[in-house]
Amino acid sequence: MMINRKLKWFTLIAFIILFLGYILLKILFQIGINNGVKVVDLPSQSKISQLIENADYVDAYEIGLNEPIDQNKINAFAASLGDEYFKNENEMIVKGTAPGLTFFASFYKNSENRLTLSTVVFYENLMGMIYFTPVKIVHKNGLPYFLYKEFSKSEP
Repeated sequence: MMINRKLKWFTLIAFIILFLGYILLKILFQIGINNGVKVVDLPSQSKISQLIENADYVDAYEIGLNEPIDQNKINAFAASLGDEYFKNENEMIVKGTAPGLTFFASFYKNSENRLTLSTVVFYENLMGMIYFTPVKIVHKNGLPYFLYKEFSKSEP
């Protein structure tokens, strides 16, 4: 009887924590959107748009900046995600892996002051799909906020 009671409380607390986490992610998403981040299609001129055939997940977010894009910031962040896959004067694509999946992230400079961050994910097996299910929620809701915080301010 005591175990059932503890399990019910644990389940209730876990549900409340997950719900509050989801609400926080939605708030962060809205902060990003309210500060100029837009959900967009993959840029057609981008090399990553050639990789979307058979992709299991695709998204793209664009941010407009008040000053030219800091290429060093892009390079540093891209390097933390994976290995360089493609690079030219307008775009840098990195390729990375996670349990059961492969992903590509593109940093595409639409102009001197516009940056599009695109993600393409391929599941390699069932583990990748299971792994990415909660990650997708965090990714979709957290990325606009991250773009706003990371790229909208210059370094002091």
